[in-house]
Amino acid sequence: HGITYATSISGMEVIMIDTTQENAAKGLERVKSILTKEVDKGKITKQKEKEVLKRITATSDFSKIAGCDLIIEAVFENIDLKQNVIVDAEKFMGRTDIIASNTSTIPISKLAKSFLRPENFIGIHFFSPVHKMKLVEIIKGQKTSPLTLAKAFDYVLKIGKVPIMVNDGPGF
Repeated sequence: HGITYATSISGMEVIMIDTTQENAAKGLERVKSILTKEVDKGKITKQKEKEVLKRITATSDFSKIAGCDLIIEAVFENIDLKQNVIVDAEKFMGRTDIIASNTSTIPISKLAKSFLRPENFIGIHFFSPVHKMKLVEIIKGQKTSPLTLAKAFDYVLKIGKVPIMVNDGPGF
């Protein structure tokens, strides 16, 4: 929900996927909670809150990601689970689309092995809580292309975060 918040408040549309529609709705409620606090503190207007929420689609339907140019996997730190999500997402991706893992411990090059286009695979690791932390680690895998790297940096800058490049490996 933190990545969804940071992305949608920056003006981008977001498809937030979870294992069930109920879980996706819970994630959306967490985003709403952050937005409500921002309104209460006077940091954003009610109108901005409504605009941000309109940009979010909470779903359990992977087919909704068709047409997305960047997909960020942010499931628990379990390599099998992450690889399954990556394979499921890849079915709906175009040839130039990028997938990023929000892993904090698993080497990106190891995760990229389950992806058909490892040149389009990268790590984008957000610190928690995402809506408060500015720093984001960009992790380039062995086969990550320069274009994928540039797109990841562009995304992180667009959402108002500070990207830093870190080495690929356990715990970076």
